[in-house]
Amino acid sequence: VKRLAEINARIKEIENQASKVVEYEEELTDLKEKLEKEQKEYEIINLTLEYLNKADENLKIKYRAPLQNNLDKYTALLSDDKIKANIDIDLKVTALENGISRDIDYYSEGTKNLIEICVRFALVEALFTEDKPPIILDDPFVNLDGEKLSNALKFLEKISKEYQIIYLICHESRGRNV
Repeated sequence: VKRLAEINARIKEIENQASKVVEYEEELTDLKEKLEKEQKEYEIINLTLEYLNKADENLKIKYRAPLQNNLDKYTALLSDDKIKANIDIDLKVTALENGISRDIDYYSEGTKNLIEICVRFALVEALFTEDKPPIILDDPFVNLDGEKLSNALKFLEKISKEYQIIYLICHESRGRNV
């Protein structure tokens, strides 16, 4: 009798486990379907990322040369070839000094401002090939000393022959001759 009770208990245990197998199989099927759906979404996201990276690369290639040409033009206008700036494929700007390429953070705030304004004009010219949009400058030369400010104002005078420039200042000393 004891042996029969043990066998019956074991049978019940196996039956319980068997009923769980069906549940586990259903759960496994659901998880497989979910995994398949997630893999498809992953593939779509991966493909989208690949296309976006390719588009980014194509845009950089398309605009890098015109940006560099425009940057050369504007830095020459501004500094009479004292500043040589380069823009790389990732649109990072460096400046050349005595043949040494340096990050623009190496330079004074005033020199950085001058390079940055050249980059902005170069970008505008690269993006707007047919139309010349008005340019709004909100006190861009706040960090310039007297000589650099004088050069920057002459630069604006030259640029204003091509572009309508709205130049906002908060101190009259930065607006001489404009």
